[in-house]
Amino acid sequence: MIDRFLKAKHWQIFLLLFAVPFIFQLILLFKLFFSGFGGSGSDSEIFDFIKVFPWLMGYFVIVFFGWFWSLAMGLQRFIPRELQLNTSRFKIFFFFPLIYIVLFVFFFTGTILVEPSGAPALSFLFVFPFHLFAMFCMFYMIYFIAKSLRTAELQRKVTTGDYIGEFFLLWIYIAGIWVIQPRVNKLVEPESKPLNPL
Repeated sequence: MIDRFLKAKHWQIFLLLFAVPFIFQLILLFKLFFSGFGGSGSDSEIFDFIKVFPWLMGYFVIVFFGWFWSLAMGLQRFIPRELQLNTSRFKIFFFFPLIYIVLFVFFFTGTILVEPSGAPALSFLFVFPFHLFAMFCMFYMIYFIAKSLRTAELQRKVTTGDYIGEFFLLWIYIAGIWVIQPRVNKLVEPESKPLNPL
């Protein structure tokens, strides 16, 4: 899986991450529009969407986190051993938001379907700290991948100034895919021999 993400073209990652969910949402909007907003038909369409939403979110999470995992782990092969980053810490910060998002989406959707009026009362004080930590984990993952990419490219110890641009490109990944992925492709081309083959 790692090699498939690393070798995938920027447009393929873009289609998987953005186009497929976007098309699904367009279909929902058209269905709501043609069934008439506010009528009983639209209520049924909304509840159908709520039932499908966890699976759509699950698809997005698998692709997004799969791409991030592949970048973080796969790029380590192209970094000198003495410069490799601590992947153990990355793995902890990777799995926390992954599990949190999955549990939150299914719990929240289940709350709406079972008791729609109870959804806003979803334990805000309980969820908030977990949400903040999940956000911190996401930023750490972006930092880790940006630093790994620049270390693999420059083959030296990098400073914040070396990878700050990559950090923001990964943060705004919809635009960043078009810049980051071709550089990853270049690193993993057949001519480029990994320094640390698996």
